[in-house]
Amino acid sequence: WAQYITYLNNVAGAPTVTGVTVLSQLEVSVGFSEPLDPVGALTASNYTISGTGKGTLSDHPTSVLQTGPTTYKLIWTSGSQVYGGDVTITVTGVEDLGGTPIGSPNSGTHVGGGLPVTLSRFSIQ
Repeated sequence: WAQYITYLNNVAGAPTVTGVTVLSQLEVSVGFSEPLDPVGALTASNYTISGTGKGTLSDHPTSVLQTGPTTYKLIWTSGSQVYGGDVTITVTGVEDLGGTPIGSPNSGTHVGGGLPVTLSRFSIQ
């Protein structure tokens, strides 16, 4: 396996961020150029949100789920984005399966991706 991983590192190079997509007020998807070591990839503190769409979301998500071979869903449990703002995710501390640390670009932006708050119910008294 070691030879195969070395081969992959030589072919693929360092992993990079290929895209960021806002899925909901509390979820953002991040895509990578190649599979990552799950130890770092599933660590929430390795992802930082910024940009005009960040709103009241904390700097780091509450949790991270792998949703595909090279995609991860970042999940916050509270907060809200700024509607129409840019949402940027910067990634540090992750490596590919061969141990190569993330290269450049290590961030991505969903331009205008900030979603409006949706009300689940309200009442007038």
